[in-house]
Amino acid sequence: MQPLLRYPPAFQMELRADFIWRCLHVLLYGLASVALGLSCWAHQLISLAPLILCLPLAFGVLAPLAWRHGRSEAHQLIWDGQAWAVRLSPALHLDASPCTVRVLLDLGGWMLLELRLPDTGKGPARRMRVHLALSRRSYPNQWHGLRSTLYGYAG
Repeated sequence: MQPLLRYPPAFQMELRADFIWRCLHVLLYGLASVALGLSCWAHQLISLAPLILCLPLAFGVLAPLAWRHGRSEAHQLIWDGQAWAVRLSPALHLDASPCTVRVLLDLGGWMLLELRLPDTGKGPARRMRVHLALSRRSYPNQWHGLRSTLYGYAG
């Protein structure tokens, strides 16, 4: 007798980048500006005094840009019972694209997901990847359903 394959039931969820993920973007941009400044100082391109004055200014300019970059549009993740799909911009009313979902990091109350869209065959960025950081705190009512669906289907 052939065992029956059971898939999790249909599931749909609107996702946005988590607050901590956005904070990490700001920190990364800040570290990059410090590294650039220290590199210039080490190569004697600038003296230490202007460096100390310019770093807070550079961080003040980069922090809002990093905050905005860390903010992503809403994505709608859809499991139809057999395959994953993602609607990258529900506001534009685009059709959902098939995708694969992979859990890159799971800390129980926080997850990093990678959504891979199909190969378009055009240019170096032909296979688009979207990384989403999610927390239980941001999705308390849907967290269990998301985890059950992600781990209930191993494909």
